[in-house]
Amino acid sequence: MHCKPRTLEIIAQSGGSYLVGLKENQKEFLKQVKHVVENQPFLFQDSEIEKGHGRIEERSYEFFDLLEMAELQRWQNCKLKTAIKVSRFREEMKIKKRSFEQSYYLTNEVGNYEELSKADARSLASRD
Repeated sequence: MHCKPRTLEIIAQSGGSYLVGLKENQKEFLKQVKHVVENQPFLFQDSEIEKGHGRIEERSYEFFDLLEMAELQRWQNCKLKTAIKVSRFREEMKIKKRSFEQSYYLTNEVGNYEELSKADARSLASRD
């Protein structure tokens, strides 16, 4: 699913939940979300280590309150509640290659952070 205000609004207005990746094509909004994330403590943090296919990958999940962003006119009807920052550190064992990346996700869910991080670890960890 793409991070488009109209799509998220339809889901939120119908009582549904969404979890959507925030990408570079939403540059200004991504910048605003990063600012919120950098300037407040996280609500919940979780991590996991996965070994397999000749690599080790460590992922950490940090959940942040987006209430102040929920009032932005373009996103106002989307009922934004939480931003999730996912940090990935991967080491390819055979070739000793290391990489690090961060991604941001948005949801209209609040609370149940442990459940969200466990239930959606695979979808958050995969690239869209």
